[in-house]
Amino acid sequence: MTVKSKGIRLDIYVEDDNNTVFNLEMQTTTYKELPKRSRYYQGIIDLNMIEKGESYDILKESYVIFICTFDFFEKGRSVYEFENVCLEDSEIKLNDGTHKIFLNTKGDKSDINEELKSLLEYFDGSEPESELTRRIDRKVIAARKNERWRREYMSLQMEMNLKYREGLKDGMKAGEEKGQENTNKLIKILLKEKRYDDLEKSAQDIEYQNKLMKEYASADSLGGLETFKRNPVPVLYQSGYLTIKDYDRRFKTYILGFPNKEVEMGFMQFLLPNYTGMDNSDATFGIMSFVSDIESGNTDSFMKRLTTFFADTPYELARDLELHYQNVMFILFKLLGFYTQAEYHTSEGRIDMVVKTQDYIYVMEFKLDGTAEEAMQQIESKNYALPFECDGRKVVKIGVNFSYEKRNVEKWIVK
Repeated sequence: MTVKSKGIRLDIYVEDDNNTVFNLEMQTTTYKELPKRSRYYQGIIDLNMIEKGESYDILKESYVIFICTFDFFEKGRSVYEFENVCLEDSEIKLNDGTHKIFLNTKGDKSDINEELKSLLEYFDGSEPESELTRRIDRKVIAARKNERWRREYMSLQMEMNLKYREGLKDGMKAGEEKGQENTNKLIKILLKEKRYDDLEKSAQDIEYQNKLMKEYASADSLGGLETFKRNPVPVLYQSGYLTIKDYDRRFKTYILGFPNKEVEMGFMQFLLPNYTGMDNSDATFGIMSFVSDIESGNTDSFMKRLTTFFADTPYELARDLELHYQNVMFILFKLLGFYTQAEYHTSEGRIDMVVKTQDYIYVMEFKLDGTAEEAMQQIESKNYALPFECDGRKVVKIGVNFSYEKRNVEKWIVK
């Protein structure tokens, strides 16, 4: 059942046999106004129950429950339940029938029963272990196969998400129109490619939605110089250092490369050292050492060299975009002569970067202000190494986290 009021849509609204009302909200992004949102949702529920002039006795017991993939209160608990009590005597309850509960999937779970523990772990991405979570998982799978339901539901989620964000920018009409246009484009692309998991996640996670928008903007970015500060590829293309070699109609992406060997050598000797921050006098030795490390599988050594490159990059060039660091990595490996693929598509997702040598295949996932553990977990959970297991070459998985504060590699994990 869905309840709407003033453009707000409750995720799940349920009434049980005892006339108790439950409102469940999934929350993957933390907002400081979350407690006030719980208050507002409570008001929506009450207004839905009662009409003007009716007795307050008809108001039912109600619970507003937020299922959060983060610890909003930062106390390590799995459950935070709130009721209205007297400040002077906490044993006196107001008994107004309202309850607000915040469930934290990252809590220690030592003080909750096994059923709730299994449920929170399932919401946090683990496999279903209990009968309840297995039933939920079967329902989720069935819903995902219902394409009409997914289109209607996810389109509505994206629209509501957009309205909420744009409401924070009241009066900026031009920005709202552009945001609406970009979001609509993203929805159409994801639906067309049947990337339902990405669509669902982007509806709940604004940062992930922005990341997808940046990815799909790459095919259009060749037309302007304004993207230079966050993406050097357009300038390299327009200046003639890169040319279009091919076009992938399926994924709407351009394949770029050097027009000839002379241009490639010129870039390697003069522009690459400046872009990576490497002194010209050390460029040849640095490039040779880097190539040797990669070809011999000396992963830690070439990652240390990368930190040196980034440490010597002027801070004005380092942008707070994961795409910036991905671009630097892609250009570096590509120009060093390695077979390099960015956004490599698999059946379960897209790998940030794949680099192939004669003896090794490097599968890389990048994070910005996340953790290297999260990057490695994504590689493992989405089986990014699986397409290369029968290749014969050794597969090396690398999870890398970049820090915007340091403008450098913060940590890497190799498996």
